[in-house]
Amino acid sequence: RAFARVRESENKFAKNLAQEFEDLIIHSLHGIDPMTKKAYLISAYHEVNNQDALAAYAALAAPALMAAGGRFLARGMPAAVKEHGKMNRTVLVEFDSLEQALAAYDSPAYQEAVAKLVGNAVVRDMRVIEAV
Repeated sequence: RAFARVRESENKFAKNLAQEFEDLIIHSLHGIDPMTKKAYLISAYHEVNNQDALAAYAALAAPALMAAGGRFLARGMPAAVKEHGKMNRTVLVEFDSLEQALAAYDSPAYQEAVAKLVGNAVVRDMRVIEAV
């Protein structure tokens, strides 16, 4: 039993090491400093007042953010809310750096998507945070 736990621990360590090595290679191939911290764009929707406008936005926003290096990690309604949390649609997009996240937000393609949210189509809280 103790041997099985040691073997499991070794397997987890090997997988983590392999993932870090793979990330290092990918970063090197794309010219990204491996010491750069990742950044996350987090959007919480408080109100959706125009579903058509949101659909038009989403059709342009996802490809624009992905083209700028974003990876969608989560989107949809929370599985659970805690403390003062609200049952609001949330989107989490990962970028390789803070600069990349900010550039994606400011990009003409993403701003074209934002323009679809005319008037009060949605009320949302959007943040860009850097990983620790």
